[in-house]
Amino acid sequence: MTTVSTDMLAEVISFTAPTSSITQNEALTSSYWGDNTPSNHMLLAFANTGTTPEIASDMRNSIGWATDTLDHSIGLGAFDGVPSTITARRHSNTHCASAIFGNKSTYERAVQSSYSSTELGHTWSESSLDGFSYGSLVLGGSGIKDIKIQTIETPTSVGDISYTGLGFNPDLLICLYTMTPNTLEDTSRHAVSAMGFSDGTTDAVSVISSRGKLSSSSDTAGVLCADFIRMYDLDTKSTLNAATVKSMEFDGYTLNFSAVDSTAKKVTIIAMKGPKVKVAFSTQPTSNSTNDVEAGFRPKAAICISAARTSSQTVTSHAKFMVGAWDENNNNIVGGWLDQHGVSTSNCDRYVSDVHSIKYYNHLRDVTGSASVSGTDTGIRETWSNVDGIEREHAWLLLGDAPTPVIPEEIGMELSLRLQRTMELDLVR
Repeated sequence: MTTVSTDMLAEVISFTAPTSSITQNEALTSSYWGDNTPSNHMLLAFANTGTTPEIASDMRNSIGWATDTLDHSIGLGAFDGVPSTITARRHSNTHCASAIFGNKSTYERAVQSSYSSTELGHTWSESSLDGFSYGSLVLGGSGIKDIKIQTIETPTSVGDISYTGLGFNPDLLICLYTMTPNTLEDTSRHAVSAMGFSDGTTDAVSVISSRGKLSSSSDTAGVLCADFIRMYDLDTKSTLNAATVKSMEFDGYTLNFSAVDSTAKKVTIIAMKGPKVKVAFSTQPTSNSTNDVEAGFRPKAAICISAARTSSQTVTSHAKFMVGAWDENNNNIVGGWLDQHGVSTSNCDRYVSDVHSIKYYNHLRDVTGSASVSGTDTGIRETWSNVDGIEREHAWLLLGDAPTPVIPEEIGMELSLRLQRTMELDLVR
């Protein structure tokens, strides 16, 4: 009997960007990776000084994903302390890091350059001189069977829409978008960031926005909801696009759009085959305590998203976006960005922590809840501190080893017996 490896490998790392446009490699734990190399990674631009807990002025962030051949990301920027809101967004299919300023100019960007069992490489361009912080969830191992990144467009009619071209039946979908109809690489007004995921049964997406070029008062909003894609009018906050994952099938997936805009919008889709997957919602407890999130399997990695508000399917005021990650060796990383609503002078910040996977701040820069995450045999455990009594909702994407496949020898034996039986029948005839 042949043993087929189904192991998924995952490592959370943090590092600082170079201070010039060069190729820089980040160390991986070679004793963990062994003879394996990563196949893809999520890259988070925090743009803070180091990764120890810190909060700083301005939004200057991005979320990206890369493979050996593809790089996609969304970036946003906003200036703090200005009388007229200066915010911007970018959606890229050429870079896995694309942090920008509020005036639309590039802060710095990067592409994946190499994977090995000891290093993760990026080539940086238009690099800043700051050497600010980044975090990454690096994935690989035989448990990742296939991965593909593609750009789709939202339809202009409601109903089921099938997207094909993957070449495999995915087990999970992740989406990134900025609610822009523009061509990719174009930088436009308004700061928007959105990340969602689905296990085929449960969907979750976090979206925040900050309108630009407003001279009276800021207009910021957000939502964490049970859709895979949710887009809304930046002015009225009414829903433009809403979609859930109806099915995942060979070569693609089908999304059900219950609401559509008259203009198609770009969405990056990361489709992956192999790992066990569970999407689960949870809430911040009202006191410092532990909270278990069940997956039904032993997770190897997890991603957390939140809009830092109580459970609601409705877009509400204030932009607060959070994204965190955890791995089986209990490495944690989290970052976020927030922009206050209804103020005449903009009040926006960005933050990072390498000892938590969940962390919230208010607009006074007070910590309103933070959680370090560890693994259990059937899920993860959040250990909370600094909570303020508000039950903010967050969503987890939990990943584990691929299910054990049918042993190849058994398949071969079954086929051999079928062939033998067919030959015997032919002889009888």
